[in-house]
Amino acid sequence: ADRRGKFELASGGTLFLDEIGDMSLKTQAKVLRALQEQVIEPVGGHASVRVDVRVLAATNKDLPEEIRAGRFREDLFFRLNVIPLSVPPLRERGRDVLHLAGCFLEENRSRFGLGSLRLQRAVGLGQDVDQAVEVQGLRAHSPAPHACSCWG
Repeated sequence: ADRRGKFELASGGTLFLDEIGDMSLKTQAKVLRALQEQVIEPVGGHASVRVDVRVLAATNKDLPEEIRAGRFREDLFFRLNVIPLSVPPLRERGRDVLHLAGCFLEENRSRFGLGSLRLQRAVGLGQDVDQAVEVQGLRAHSPAPHACSCWG
């Protein structure tokens, strides 16, 4: 079995670290070392391994606030914050929601071999948009509308 870790597997490429704000301080220290020294210590290994990894990181947390609270390392933040990209939540991007819903609707129409589909009600912004569109599209074309109680 291949026992290489994420950094080793991504060496020569890009590694995406999701929810970096939830990472423990101990793990943050290991990530920082991998980024600064381009070296990792594999679990159960006896030698350091050189890695060359480009890292993309994402979080929904306010990292400067996490730093002030002592939950995120400032040195790791500056190492990762080279090209910051802030994406507002969907609740602040109404037109984007309509565009995404249209794309997911078309994708599901093709995937399930259905004819034309259309949104029958507004998608709740707190829901997973593609799931809501899929459910609505299937509900609209279900031969027995009450066959599944989870569809309301």
